[in-house]
Amino acid sequence: MKDTSKEQLIALLEEKIKHNIQEFNEYRSQGGTQHHNGIIKASAFTELMNEFRGEYPMGSTYRKIIWDLIDREKMGFEKYGTTVDKAKLEPQQWMQHAYEEALDFAVYLKVLMQKYEQRNN
Repeated sequence: MKDTSKEQLIALLEEKIKHNIQEFNEYRSQGGTQHHNGIIKASAFTELMNEFRGEYPMGSTYRKIIWDLIDREKMGFEKYGTTVDKAKLEPQQWMQHAYEEALDFAVYLKVLMQKYEQRNN
């Protein structure tokens, strides 16, 4: 696929987007009421990157993080009906959310550290 032209890449991406739009429309017809183009585009782009990973060698850790980010966006959209870029929060509210997430992270990290210490003692 290294000889794939720009036009072929664009055509493939458009095909992926159309496929994802069809899947999303099926979801909407089964009760989903909101349409989120960003999820469709992100998912299509990631699929495209995976298909061309031989040309763009991405480590599996990065690939997993990308999928986690996409899954997280989907989950957040389903839960809140919007994405963070469209959320109407004040800067102080964003800082509070980030602070609370950092506290949670610190707790999870401390638990893991304690479990590791218990195993090695």
